[in-house]
Amino acid sequence: MKIIGIVVEYNPFHNGHLYQIQLLRERFNPDGIVVIMSGHFVQRGQPAIFDKWLRTEMALACGVDLVLELPFYEATSSAEGFAEGAVSALAATGIVTHLAFGTECDDLKVLTEIARIYAEEPPHFKARLIELLKSGLPFATAREKALQDTFPQFGDEALSAVRKSNAILAIEYLKACYRHKLTLTPLPIKRVGSDYHNPDIQGNFASATAIRSLIKATPSPSKEQLAAVMPAAAVDCMMAHGINRQMDMGAFEPYIRYRLALSDANTLAGIRGINEGLEYKLAAISRQFTDLSDLIRQLKSKRYAETRLNRILINLLLDVHPLSAAPTYLRVLGFTETGQTCLREMKSKASRPIVTTLSKSPAEVLNDPHMKLDLLATDLYHMAAGQTKSGMDFTKPPIQVK
Repeated sequence: MKIIGIVVEYNPFHNGHLYQIQLLRERFNPDGIVVIMSGHFVQRGQPAIFDKWLRTEMALACGVDLVLELPFYEATSSAEGFAEGAVSALAATGIVTHLAFGTECDDLKVLTEIARIYAEEPPHFKARLIELLKSGLPFATAREKALQDTFPQFGDEALSAVRKSNAILAIEYLKACYRHKLTLTPLPIKRVGSDYHNPDIQGNFASATAIRSLIKATPSPSKEQLAAVMPAAAVDCMMAHGINRQMDMGAFEPYIRYRLALSDANTLAGIRGINEGLEYKLAAISRQFTDLSDLIRQLKSKRYAETRLNRILINLLLDVHPLSAAPTYLRVLGFTETGQTCLREMKSKASRPIVTTLSKSPAEVLNDPHMKLDLLATDLYHMAAGQTKSGMDFTKPPIQVK
C-alpha cells in the first residue's frame, strides 16, 4: 500500500490544504492519506480557532482518510520538537510510506542537505553556531547565519526560501527522518498563494492567519465570503456547528493571571521553556500587565519571540514540565471508509497502541503523562469556551464520514 502522511494543524482547513490533497491524489494515486493534527493548541502557542473534532470533520469532508492527534506536548513544542513528534508518530503507524509537506522551497536536494547539516552539526558549523548564540541571537537566526557562514554553497536565493515558515518545518521533518533512520519517502509540495503570515485576503489561496481574522470579524462573515477561501465542505461543517465556537488566546487570560498569582520564580523555573532567568522577569511583572499583549510586550527579547512566549504561557497554564519519553499511543480522531481500512492495517503493524475509545484504553495509556496533558488541554479549552462539561475525550467518539 502507498499511504501518504501529512503533518497538519488545519487551523482552519482552507483552499491551500485542499489543493495539496488533490495534487497528492492526482500525482501519486495513494491508497490513503493519513494526517497527524494538533489538538486544541497549536505550535505557535495559541488555542486552535475550532476544537479538534470540528477540524477533524472538516478534514475528512475534504479528502483526508484518517486523522490522528498530535499530543499536546509535541504540538506546542519548538519546530524541532513538533516535527520530530509528528514524524515519529506517522512512522509508528506502520503503514505510512510517504511524507508530504508544503514548503516555499521544493528543492528536495537543498532541503535534505541542510537537514543533514543541522542533524550532524559538523564541528565548524557548531562552533560558529555557539559563537552566534553567545552574541544574543535567537536560535533560529543563529543557526541560519551559521549555515550561511560555514556553507557558502547555499546562495541567497536558497537561504531566502528556507527561512520561510513552511520550509523551516520541512527541514525539521527531514532532519527527524535522518536522525531516526525513518524510511518515509519525502514529497515536497510547492506552497501556493499568500505567505503563511499574510494578514490580508488575496485571491482564493489566503493564509490561515487571514482566514482566522475573517472568521473573527464583526459582523460575522457570510457563507459566500468564507467559501471564497475555504472548501465548500469545510464551510458547511463550520456553519453546521456554529461559527461562534471560535477561540483565541484572550479567553485564557483569567486563567493565566491566576497561575501567575500562584507562582514564584522557583515555581516558574520548572515550567517547560522557562530558563535563562526569564522566571525572575516573569515573577516581577506578574501583576503589572494590563492584558496578554502587554505581558508579551514586556517579556519579548532577542531570545524570546512572541511565539515562544505564547508557548511558555500555555505551558504555565497546564503546569507543563519537561518530559523525556515519547508518547506511547496513537489517538484516532476520525476516519472515512478508506481510513477504516488503514486502521485495520495499523492494528497489526503499528508500534504504538491505537486509541479509538479512550474509556477502553489500557492503564499504561491513561497514565502516560502525554495523555494526561491531552485530557487537561481538552478540559481547559472547553472551560474557556464556557462549556461546563468535562471529560469530553472520554465521551466523544471518533468522527466517521462515509
